[in-house]
Amino acid sequence: MYPLNQPLKTGVIIGIILVLYSALIYAFDINIYSVVLSMLNGLIILAAIVAAAYVGVKHMRDKDLNGEIKYLQALVGGFVVLLIAFYINNLFTFILNGYIDPEYLPAKMDQMITSFEGIMPEEAMDEMVDKMEKNLDPKNTFLKNLWMNPIFAVIISAIIALIVKKNTKDSKTTEA
Repeated sequence: MYPLNQPLKTGVIIGIILVLYSALIYAFDINIYSVVLSMLNGLIILAAIVAAAYVGVKHMRDKDLNGEIKYLQALVGGFVVLLIAFYINNLFTFILNGYIDPEYLPAKMDQMITSFEGIMPEEAMDEMVDKMEKNLDPKNTFLKNLWMNPIFAVIISAIIALIVKKNTKDSKTTEA
């Protein structure tokens, strides 16, 4: 049995939170290509999705399954949370970079290139710019994320399922 009410709700909530976070980054014109901010941004997003998946699976276990959950149930619950959140955020990113402001990412990349001039060797800079330009097309990024997001969701979900899988009924009876 896979009661997915909690994971569905949590996935939508974290998806909306990621959209709001991305909108704030856009609104405040934060340079996401800065090395420090890029790493910080990645850590914030990773922490948010891992915490959301954990909460979604834990709520599924505690509210829908009476404190007992099997590994596969936890895996599916976490996968649902993450996939929904990833797809909502992916859709927003596609709309933002493809229709609302198609010049946003190229402008940020130009800022990054300017900041690295003189610091990085010219050949390495050209190579890096070529790789980044391939990822600037919103449609290609959207399509790539459609198949990559499920892979990330399964991996993260598998780890979270190991943590949440424990049977809370057993731990409550041993404490008494």
